[in-house]
Amino acid sequence: MAKLDDCLKAIADIIGRVEGINQAPEYMTDKTLSGVYAMPYAVSGTGRQEPINVLKGLHDIGLYVIMPRVDLVSCLKRLLPLYEPVMAALENNPTLLDTCSTFGDITYTFGYAINVGTPAAPAYVVGWNFTVQNVKIQDETSLDN
Repeated sequence: MAKLDDCLKAIADIIGRVEGINQAPEYMTDKTLSGVYAMPYAVSGTGRQEPINVLKGLHDIGLYVIMPRVDLVSCLKRLLPLYEPVMAALENNPTLLDTCSTFGDITYTFGYAINVGTPAAPAYVVGWNFTVQNVKIQDETSLDN
């Protein structure tokens, strides 16, 4: 059975194949990357042991599809057309490469001037923030520790 980490890596793999996305690292980075890049991350969730030795989790998983904000018009021309391909890539993989049982709705926001740098060296990006809701993951594990 898969783990949350496996699911995040699967989303990076799925979205990394979308035309127009230059990079999709498996883990979030605090560095601003070049071009359009995607980064999945865990937002929130719940977990419980049911049955014994099976951890059942419902997770909301975020996905940034962003790029450095240099010229806003150029950014919008590259980013806005990615809505449909990103949604299709996720919807066409209902088990997220066999890392989950199901997932619910996909919501999004679009924005700019998100600070991904440090207070001493701010870096601004613009783009999508998708949330894949209620990603159901079951993992055989021991919660005895």
